Amino acid sequence: NPSMEHAIEEMNEEHKTESSRLLSFERVVGSIEVEHEVSRKTFEDVLHDFITYQRAHITKEEHTLFPACLASLLPEDWETIDAHICDKTDPIFNGVKDEEFGLLRQRILQWAQENEMARSSL
Repeated sequence: NPSMEHAIEEMNEEHKTESSRLLSFERVVGSIEVEHEVSRKTFEDVLHDFITYQRAHITKEEHTLFPACLASLLPEDWETIDAHICDKTDPIFNGVKDEEFGLLRQRILQWAQENEMARSSL
């Protein structure tokens, strides 16, 4: 769909920016994993930036790009897409970061528990 060329270029640029934001998030997570002091504020700022950007990007995809795909793609296009979707390999990490994000999840849950305990003691 030639009318979507600009939107597709914009999405590609956003994907490049996404990589940069993800690397910033990864650096903060890496610091936490090796027990370096990272303030909650720093972590929250990087996480908030990443989540805010992701939500805006996903919304744009869902309201602009995906409807255009539904209107423009042919059955054989969908077959090619389906074949790629069935490949469960993470395109960014290749499955290597699962353990690291598990550690991050544990830390976030610990912080949530600490916050809950602090609130209940008020």
